[in-house]
Amino acid sequence: LEPVIIELERQRAPVVVISHQ
Repeated sequence: LEPVIIELERQRAPVVVISHQ
């Protein structure tokens, strides 16, 4: 996978966690 995708996923993770709560 491209590092760019990893960056997006990494920044997306905290948003998903907050939304999950």
